[in-house]
Amino acid sequence: MPRNEERSEKRSEGSSTPVGAGSQGFRWHRSLRTSFAGILISLCLTSCATDPNAILSRASAPTTTPTPSITQTLASQPAKPPFYRIEGGQGASLLLLGTIHLGPQEGWMFSEALKDGLELADSFVLEIDLSKIDEDAVANSLARLVIIESPRTLEDLVSPETAKVLADNDALLTRLGLPFNARKRLKPWYIAVGLVESTTKRSGLSAQASAESVIVSAIDSRPILGLETFEEQLALLNEINPRLQDMMLRDTVNRLDEAIEETRALATAWHSGDEAYLEALAREGVDEMPEFKEFYEVILGDRNRRWIPKLRSFLDDPTLRGEVVFVGVGALHLLKEDGLLELFRQAGYQVSAIEHDTGIE
Repeated sequence: MPRNEERSEKRSEGSSTPVGAGSQGFRWHRSLRTSFAGILISLCLTSCATDPNAILSRASAPTTTPTPSITQTLASQPAKPPFYRIEGGQGASLLLLGTIHLGPQEGWMFSEALKDGLELADSFVLEIDLSKIDEDAVANSLARLVIIESPRTLEDLVSPETAKVLADNDALLTRLGLPFNARKRLKPWYIAVGLVESTTKRSGLSAQASAESVIVSAIDSRPILGLETFEEQLALLNEINPRLQDMMLRDTVNRLDEAIEETRALATAWHSGDEAYLEALAREGVDEMPEFKEFYEVILGDRNRRWIPKLRSFLDDPTLRGEVVFVGVGALHLLKEDGLLELFRQAGYQVSAIEHDTGIE
């Protein structure tokens, strides 16, 4: 029997499911470099959350406490991120949430509609089934994919321009836990991801307080499907064109000063459901530098197209008719012409935004 038919009529009072941030006052920067940091933050759930000590001992990055008004808004006011219902097949309906892979230390507070969706769901789909991540396997995968094989070092993989940027910022990188002797052994993409993780910490936010953590805490014994594995996400990053990895690293280092504000702005936009901001971020920089299109195709477009058949299988399976499947993937995957919402529309399904202020029946 679908879970919504046996739904309890009352939710215990005072329960607050962590949700997201939505203060105003951050101005987003339409710059090329914002896109790399923003997409990495939005995408790299497991990579950014992975303890770098699995590979090398690194110093802890200092944390910067955000202003109280922003912190209070993020943690205490219900988030209203992109949230949609997908229907029109012979099977289940989907509740599709665009997630963010970080959050305030206190956790996100979900809106009534999101809490209803979590309660109604018969099963769940996330980018990765976090319950299946094995720490030993993670450490082995990281060691295999992110450490540069001797005798080569980082300087052999980056351009002279990027090598100079790293040298000029050596003191800062050392304070952030990436001294020369540590980073010279790591591939460019992994250093960039590590710096994004550091930025998240310095912004006062946490990858362990992501929107996914709220979903996982509500699943109990219900089924969950991962669209990808941890190893597949690592391989995806590892296979990015070396030239783009070089640009990614240089970009990230050059934007370290602005990155804290940009991280908080991203969390604010997600919390308030500012899809215009997120759409701009999803394709930023392509006009100015067309080679970025390859990066976006790998990180967003190609993955969206791989995911659609898996998600359609729920919609089209008559044995699932009347059931509800809660889907949570990074918010950037929903938007623009090659986003999941448009791909569902093109396939003939009904796509409708869910109103956050009212419950779901």
